[in-house]
Formats: sequence, structure tokens, C-alpha cells
Amino acid sequence: IYYHAYYTDLKRNGVAHWARCNGWLLFAKIELLSLLEENHPGRQKVIDLVNKQVCGLARYQSPEGIWHQILDCNDSYLEGSASAIFTYCIAKSVNNGWLDSRYASLAITGWEGIKSYILTANGDMKNICEGTEVHEDLQYYYNRPCGLNEKHGLGALIEAGIEVIKLKKNYPEIVDDINIRVNLNNEEV
Repeated sequence: IYYHAYYTDLKRNGVAHWARCNGWLLFAKIELLSLLEENHPGRQKVIDLVNKQVCGLARYQSPEGIWHQILDCNDSYLEGSASAIFTYCIAKSVNNGWLDSRYASLAITGWEGIKSYILTANGDMKNICEGTEVHEDLQYYYNRPCGLNEKHGLGALIEAGIEVIKLKKNYPEIVDDINIRVNLNNEEV
């Protein structure tokens, strides 16, 4: 996992493994893989970086399927936008063969957790951290406000849903293995 900052003048990392920062980095790798030619000489390196980051993230997924605002601090709040980004990226990586299918359970569990953050039939989503600057005080990250339908989370929620629908169709045995009731005929997610 990544820190939210690296101070080049001090040659050291910042203080927080901020979740959404990690989400944007994983998202960028996934989008790059979507555009790179199959035979691009750097493609495997990007795939390896995705695998390494997802292995790191797997250690911090909560039992609810959501990740914490500060990934390695279980006393920070569970955050919706990063969880949606991770779910999208993991599902898309499995769907495209960039990650082994055993990681599908992370995305499916993530989706189940994210669904609990959708509050109404209109799709209102809670616990999305507001925009966050780099800060030297860990408490700053603990105290970042989160709100309903904050702009940083809704697009990721939609993308995660799309990829999880594909994942559930591609890997129904994994869905069965983790005991999630799914009606694939109605595409319920």
C-alpha cells in the first residue's frame, strides 16, 4: 500500500496510508492496462504492480467488506469511495485476467459492503470522504468529514456495480463459495 505523500526534500513518506489515494493509484494502473497493447514491454510490470497492491489491500479489508479511511488503522472510519474504487479495480482485474480469480472474493465482499452504504432506492451513498489535501498530522485524516453523495464516490460506485455484475457472471462458483445469494437472471447485485 502507498502513503498519501512522499516529501522529496526530506526523502521520506508522509504519515497516512490514506485509502482513496491508494484507490486512485490502483485505478490509474487499471486504466493503463486497459489501453496498453498486449505485447507492450511494460505491461507485465504494471500487472505485477496491480497484484502487489491488491495483496497489500487484501490485508486491510474489514469483515464488512469495506476499507478504512486510513487503511492500516482499524480505528479510522470505514470509507465508501475508496472501497468502491478498490472493488471496481479488483473486479475488473479479475475479469480481464490481470489478477487470479481467487481475488474475486475481495471484490464480491467489497460490493456486499458497499451495498450497505447505499441508503435509498435512489442510490444515495454514505461515508464518502471529502476532498483531502496532504497533511503531516495523522489526526487530520481521522477527522476528514464524510458525507452523503460526496462527488468523490458516486462514479466509482457505478463502475464497481458494472464490473461486479460481469464478475458474478464469469465466476458463479466463487459467488457460491462465499455464500452470497445472487439472482443472475435478474442481474441483482
